[in-house]
Amino acid sequence: MLKRLFVITAILFSILSSGFLFAENDNEDEADDGSSIDLLQIREVILKSYSLKSTASFSVPVYLEATLLNDEIVLGVENYQGFVSVDVVSLSGSGSVNDAFYVNGAGVQYVDVSQLTPGDYSIELNLGQSTYVGKFSINE
Repeated sequence: MLKRLFVITAILFSILSSGFLFAENDNEDEADDGSSIDLLQIREVILKSYSLKSTASFSVPVYLEATLLNDEIVLGVENYQGFVSVDVVSLSGSGSVNDAFYVNGAGVQYVDVSQLTPGDYSIELNLGQSTYVGKFSINE
């Protein structure tokens, strides 16, 4: 009975975690002037086959946070191992910034955007098979 409940819970978790996921900041009471960048995760549709006789394994969801703080984007990544590529592009086409770094479990990376002019920008973060996108503004 316990094994059946475990399998049902695993299947429900798999169904509920497919599709679009949002990464958001749960720390509402931050004291700094940084503005949080809302990120949307885009997933490739991958068909997986599971055997109920095999041992079930669970992956821990990746936590990703992006904050614009002065002339830097602060990226926090948890529960991930691998390369992260960052592309920041002006929506008007006036400039861009690219960066890449390696995360081993968790890490914080600072992306310098001081050379970008005021305006609206898109950000794309690629973590292995997952892509996160967002928009933000740089004010004078």
